[in-house]
Amino acid sequence: MGWKTSETSKIEQYPNFYRVEFSEKDSVNISLTPDSSGIYRTLNNFPETLTINTSTNTYTIVRKNGTIWDFSGFIPSSGLAVLQRVQNEEGKQMLFFYDSVGRLLKVQQLSEALQVVSEMEYEYDLILTENVSRINVRSIDRGTLQNQKSIAYIYYQDGENFGNIGDLKIVQSAIWSELESKWKDTTAEYYRYYTHSGAFGKQHQLRMKFNAVDFAFLKEKFGEQWQFVNDDKALDYCTQYFEYNAQNRVALTRKNRNRLTYRYEYTNYSENSDYNAVTRKTVEYGAHGEQTIVFTNFNEDVLLKEIKSPEIQEEQ
Repeated sequence: MGWKTSETSKIEQYPNFYRVEFSEKDSVNISLTPDSSGIYRTLNNFPETLTINTSTNTYTIVRKNGTIWDFSGFIPSSGLAVLQRVQNEEGKQMLFFYDSVGRLLKVQQLSEALQVVSEMEYEYDLILTENVSRINVRSIDRGTLQNQKSIAYIYYQDGENFGNIGDLKIVQSAIWSELESKWKDTTAEYYRYYTHSGAFGKQHQLRMKFNAVDFAFLKEKFGEQWQFVNDDKALDYCTQYFEYNAQNRVALTRKNRNRLTYRYEYTNYSENSDYNAVTRKTVEYGAHGEQTIVFTNFNEDVLLKEIKSPEIQEEQ
């Protein structure tokens, strides 16, 4: 049980239903409408339910995996109820704290047996003047919360190369040094974007991703000039490169420092709310001639997956 993002789950009210976005490992969206007893249920009758207490202005969602999500209050500017508590099937809880405008400040993870004692705490800090947001993680050690690790999210500023204002540039991890009483950087990931719309992508779409190993190699190769290396040269050092089609779907990607190329084709069928009906076919053409064909429904659930081996040309 953990929280890896400064974005909490959101609940949004519409005239006849509520829409909930769960920000966990993978974002999940569900819509709930009321039944005859006033309990909100999903349209597909999955076991998620929403119960509203109008006297306390609280919203409780029970997920199909047994977790309980409590929302309360509305942020006037956005009309979203804020997440206050999550309890998993083992009884462990996470509590969420916000500032006056609804920004997440801190997440506390509580132990199963002693709900008043924190096992883990996540603190969020937004440094607007430096375009940096930071998550500090502390855990219980010898009865008190001790610094463990820190993750800084650094965003592009005006005038910087290979990104637009507000695009994520670097994710920098650090660990706490008790000996020096300060954070020490460990690994970092680096991102580049399309800075204007063109044939291969639109402005703000991700163009290149460098994982920690490839980013370190880029900096080792070009030294202090790594930020100015053009995209053509950087392609041979990046972990993954992306091109997109007119529907904003990935059409081509190059991986492993430009050694492997994958292409993607999409076929859309008529919209259908039947969970057993195919609405899209996606074909991935692999770097060695293999094909992966995936059929999904309207909810992007995989219905069928087929893998074809490369065709072998016989010698004449």
